[in-house]
Amino acid sequence: MAKNVNATASSLQALMQRYQTITTNLSNASTVGYKRRSGSFASVMDRQQAGQDAGAGPRAAIDLTQGSLTATGNTLDLAIEGKGFFVIETPAGEMYTRCGSVRVNPGGRLVDSAGNSIAGERGAIVLPQSATSEDLSVGPDGSVSANAQLLGQLKVVNFDDPGALNAVSATMFRAPEGVAAKAAGEFNVKQGYREQSNVNVVREMVDLITVSRMYEANCKSMQKASESKDQLLRVAMA
Repeated sequence: MAKNVNATASSLQALMQRYQTITTNLSNASTVGYKRRSGSFASVMDRQQAGQDAGAGPRAAIDLTQGSLTATGNTLDLAIEGKGFFVIETPAGEMYTRCGSVRVNPGGRLVDSAGNSIAGERGAIVLPQSATSEDLSVGPDGSVSANAQLLGQLKVVNFDDPGALNAVSATMFRAPEGVAAKAAGEFNVKQGYREQSNVNVVREMVDLITVSRMYEANCKSMQKASESKDQLLRVAMA
């Protein structure tokens, strides 16, 4: 009986982790550049149906499927069509993102929403004082110019195993030790576009309902096990 209770408790823990993953996806369904987190839901169900300990399961993986590209007409909205990541220079080192919502800081430097520099192949990209964000032009290869003056080229990278990246925020990723970035292969930078979240809300809602039902069933199982234990104790003490 104790073994069954422990297995059920492990299943509850795994289901709770999956629930948290689903709710994170749903809360970021409208976040530009967000990549769906996928858990070990199928393996949890398979192990549970086989009467095995479901365990906590591995950490949520990252679904790097490209989201839809939506035209905005904003010169500071950039999206990568194909595989690759923009590089962001932060105080904690290089970070990687698919979110191309760019800003121009007071010094003319291209930055992200947090004020971190958008990396260029040869350092930060800075607009001259004579140019404004409306003058900014970004080519498919990531080349950046303003008023016919070439300012630099955006650094777009990829990884042999992008799934090894660790999420540090909704849209920012860090490479673990030993995983090196390399120049991205075939890609197009599209100016005036945003890459939407790749979350399928209907799919997540179906999973949420299934997880909730499984959690409820496991709770009832633990309750029955507890009642059976209490009955055995009463019989033993009679």
